[in-house]
Amino acid sequence: MPSGKVHSIACLAVAGVSTSATFLLGGNIEQSFAIGAGAVSGILISPDYDCDAGFIGDRIIRKYFGLIMEKAIDLMLYPYRKIFRHRGFWSHFPIISTLIRLLYLSIWIGPIVYWLGVWKWHPWMAWWVGGLMLSDAVHGALDWADEFLFRGRL
Repeated sequence: MPSGKVHSIACLAVAGVSTSATFLLGGNIEQSFAIGAGAVSGILISPDYDCDAGFIGDRIIRKYFGLIMEKAIDLMLYPYRKIFRHRGFWSHFPIISTLIRLLYLSIWIGPIVYWLGVWKWHPWMAWWVGGLMLSDAVHGALDWADEFLFRGRL
């Protein structure tokens, strides 16, 4: 399996390419930024939520938000890890896995957002989800390439 560092670099590359391509193909600044932000979000909203050993997002959360937040998120993701097998279809197949992960997160975050009264739909959110889907597709391609082409050396 490629390291978290490889996946993170890939997310940043997807963000740069997708932001530039969206703008050059006629998208506005808001759409371009949203698709890039969605791709970068792939570092924390990762298909590797299904790893029992954690994923690179755990280290990022611990570094910037502390050990308590990391453990709280780890506890929140525990059921997800038990439901979905690592690198399985439902956790790593582009588009489907992204939507499943966002639905799972909304079960936890939705009530808080509703209670705070801060939810409002914005058109850029669809572009953000598109960027996350692109990032997930590259994540899956890297996992596949590592397994079948590089024999675990990526």
